[in-house]
Amino acid sequence: MLIGRIGSGKSYIAQRLTETIGAVRLSFGAAVYELSESVIGRKIDKSRPGDREILTAVGTTWGRKGEKIREDLQAGLPIHWLGRHGYADMWVDELERRVNALPADVPVVVDDTRFPNEFWRLNLSMQFMPTCVICSSGMRMKRLGLRGDRFLPRQDEHESELLPARISDVALEVNVMPVLWNDHPLTKPTGDWIFTFDEWIDALSSRKLYCDYELVRNTIDGVEDA
Repeated sequence: MLIGRIGSGKSYIAQRLTETIGAVRLSFGAAVYELSESVIGRKIDKSRPGDREILTAVGTTWGRKGEKIREDLQAGLPIHWLGRHGYADMWVDELERRVNALPADVPVVVDDTRFPNEFWRLNLSMQFMPTCVICSSGMRMKRLGLRGDRFLPRQDEHESELLPARISDVALEVNVMPVLWNDHPLTKPTGDWIFTFDEWIDALSSRKLYCDYELVRNTIDGVEDA
């Protein structure tokens, strides 16, 4: 499970894992995209006005909260989603179903863990090892710019960024969980729990990664579930 601020490069690391160790890449957001695209009959394009709002409406307002959304979406959702909806763990349950459908020996990476209920389900129920992906703020700004997103000074205060921000704030100073330094190797901070990609792969293969779950619990205390 990869945790990190927006722009830290979690999706890039997940893609490298598919290429290097044959990992299957899953995300909590994938089912939201798939359902939204089925309802509107086209691909979601976040640069297109209104498409981000569709994802929020389907994923959060209708999916997790069970509230009504605009009529055209509301009418199409029951056709494409036959299961239960309107509860906090809706997308967590869907991801667990997808994990359980895979062969037990297939490595899996989840690259968008943002809320405590997601973190603890992946850890306690599915035995995922967490890793915090970190890079310099300059590199984050560069990556966000390249993909057309803006670097917002108060971005860490958004509910979906609180958990990644809190863990990232302490992870370079305290061994709360493994850190994957996704920046130039020569700028990697010191710490035997801070790895380059290749070092992290070696530690993963030899089962030398460690997470202090009690410290994680204290660090994210007060962050609300999805």
